Amino acid sequence: MHSIILVGHSLGGGAAVSVARQLDASGVPVSLLILLDPVGAAGVPSNVQRVINLYVGVGGGLAVGAEAGFRGSLNNLDLSNDPAHPDHMTIQSSPAMQDRIISYIRSAASEGGAAPVRHAQAGRIQRRHRR
Repeated sequence: MHSIILVGHSLGGGAAVSVARQLDASGVPVSLLILLDPVGAAGVPSNVQRVINLYVGVGGGLAVGAEAGFRGSLNNLDLSNDPAHPDHMTIQSSPAMQDRIISYIRSAASEGGAAPVRHAQAGRIQRRHRR
Protein backbone atom coordinates (compact mmCIF):
# COMPACT_ATOMS: atom_id res chain seq x y z
CA MET A 1 0.00 0.00 0.00
CA HIS A 2 1.28 3.47 -0.89
CA SER A 3 1.42 6.36 1.53
CA ILE A 4 -0.86 9.33 1.03
CA ILE A 5 0.69 12.79 0.89
CA LEU A 6 -1.50 15.90 0.69
CA VAL A 7 -0.36 19.43 -0.17
CA GLY A 8 -2.55 22.54 -0.16
CA HIS A 9 -2.10 26.30 -0.50
CA SER A 10 -4.53 28.95 0.78
CA LEU A 11 -8.08 27.57 0.55
CA GLY A 12 -6.48 24.38 -0.77
CA GLY A 13 -4.83 24.01 2.63
CA GLY A 14 -8.23 23.91 4.29
CA ALA A 15 -9.38 21.48 1.60
CA ALA A 16 -6.35 19.22 2.23
CA VAL A 17 -7.25 19.06 5.95
CA SER A 18 -10.84 18.23 4.96
CA VAL A 19 -9.63 15.40 2.68
CA ALA A 20 -7.48 14.08 5.53
CA ARG A 21 -10.56 14.11 7.76
CA GLN A 22 -12.58 12.18 5.16
CA LEU A 23 -9.77 9.63 4.89
CA ASP A 24 -9.74 9.36 8.69
CA ALA A 25 -13.45 8.48 8.63
CA SER A 26 -12.53 5.58 6.32
CA GLY A 27 -9.59 4.46 8.46
CA VAL A 28 -6.97 5.57 5.90
CA PRO A 29 -3.72 7.05 7.25
CA VAL A 30 -2.05 10.14 5.75
CA SER A 31 1.75 10.11 5.87
CA LEU A 32 2.33 13.79 5.26
CA LEU A 33 0.21 16.94 5.11
CA ILE A 34 1.91 20.10 3.83
CA LEU A 35 0.01 23.35 4.24
CA LEU A 36 1.10 26.61 2.61
CA ASP A 37 -0.39 29.66 4.30
CA PRO A 38 -3.71 27.85 4.76
CA VAL A 39 -7.05 29.63 4.99
CA GLY A 40 -9.91 27.98 6.83
CA ALA A 41 -7.90 24.99 8.03
CA ALA A 42 -9.52 23.31 11.03
CA GLY A 43 -7.67 21.03 13.43
CA VAL A 44 -5.63 18.25 11.86
CA PRO A 45 -7.21 14.80 12.34
CA SER A 46 -5.52 11.94 14.18
CA ASN A 47 -4.80 9.85 11.05
CA VAL A 48 -2.12 12.30 9.87
CA GLN A 49 1.39 11.22 10.82
CA ARG A 50 3.26 14.43 9.99
CA VAL A 51 2.11 18.02 9.37
CA ILE A 52 4.26 20.84 8.04
CA ASN A 53 2.49 24.19 8.01
CA LEU A 54 4.48 26.92 6.25
CA TYR A 55 2.78 30.26 6.82
CA VAL A 56 3.44 34.00 6.82
CA GLY A 57 2.35 35.31 10.20
CA VAL A 58 2.78 39.01 9.35
CA GLY A 59 0.43 38.53 6.39
CA GLY A 60 -2.36 37.01 8.43
CA GLY A 61 -1.25 33.38 8.19
CA LEU A 62 -1.90 31.19 11.19
CA ALA A 63 -0.50 28.20 12.97
CA VAL A 64 -2.72 25.12 12.82
CA GLY A 65 -3.67 22.86 15.68
CA ALA A 66 -4.58 19.22 16.01
CA GLU A 67 -7.77 17.43 16.95
CA ALA A 68 -8.00 15.31 20.07
CA GLY A 69 -6.16 12.03 19.68
CA PHE A 70 -3.50 13.40 17.31
CA ARG A 71 -0.18 11.66 17.99
CA GLY A 72 1.80 12.71 14.95
CA SER A 73 4.34 15.45 14.40
CA LEU A 74 3.01 18.98 13.85
CA ASN A 75 5.42 21.71 12.74
CA ASN A 76 4.16 25.27 12.36
CA LEU A 77 6.87 27.29 10.59
CA ASP A 78 6.30 31.05 10.43
CA LEU A 79 8.22 32.39 7.42
CA SER A 80 7.75 36.07 8.34
CA ASN A 81 11.51 36.47 8.87
CA ASP A 82 12.57 34.31 5.91
CA PRO A 83 15.21 36.13 3.77
CA ALA A 84 13.10 35.50 0.64
CA HIS A 85 10.21 37.55 2.16
CA PRO A 86 7.38 35.31 0.94
CA ASP A 87 3.81 36.54 1.03
CA HIS A 88 0.53 34.67 0.66
CA MET A 89 0.88 34.30 -3.12
CA THR A 90 4.64 33.88 -3.54
CA ILE A 91 4.97 31.26 -0.80
CA GLN A 92 4.01 28.59 -3.32
CA SER A 93 5.79 29.92 -6.41
CA SER A 94 9.44 30.39 -5.48
CA PRO A 95 11.78 27.69 -6.78
CA ALA A 96 13.49 27.48 -3.37
CA MET A 97 10.15 26.82 -1.64
CA GLN A 98 9.15 24.29 -4.28
CA ASP A 99 12.45 22.47 -3.74
CA ARG A 100 11.84 22.52 0.02
CA ILE A 101 8.36 21.04 -0.43
CA ILE A 102 9.66 18.36 -2.77
CA SER A 103 12.37 17.43 -0.24
CA TYR A 104 9.66 16.94 2.42
CA ILE A 105 7.71 14.77 -0.01
CA ARG A 106 10.76 12.71 -1.01
CA SER A 107 11.60 12.14 2.65
CA ALA A 108 8.06 10.94 3.42
CA ALA A 109 8.03 8.80 0.29
CA SER A 110 11.30 7.08 1.22
CA GLU A 111 10.07 6.42 4.77
CA GLY A 112 6.59 5.21 3.94
CA GLY A 113 6.63 3.56 0.55
CA ALA A 114 4.85 6.36 -1.29
CA ALA A 115 4.81 6.32 -5.06
CA PRO A 116 7.81 8.06 -6.64
CA VAL A 117 7.62 11.84 -6.90
CA ARG A 118 7.49 13.24 -10.40
CA HIS A 119 8.27 16.94 -10.68
CA ALA A 120 7.45 18.88 -13.84
CA GLN A 121 8.71 22.42 -14.19
CA ALA A 122 6.25 24.99 -15.43
CA GLY A 123 6.41 25.40 -19.16
CA ARG A 124 7.80 21.91 -19.70
CA ILE A 125 4.57 19.98 -19.47
CA GLN A 126 3.63 18.50 -22.81
CA ARG A 127 0.13 17.37 -23.58
CA ARG A 128 -0.58 14.72 -26.14
CA HIS A 129 -3.71 14.97 -28.19
CA ARG A 130 -5.45 12.17 -30.01
CA ARG A 131 -5.95 12.69 -33.69
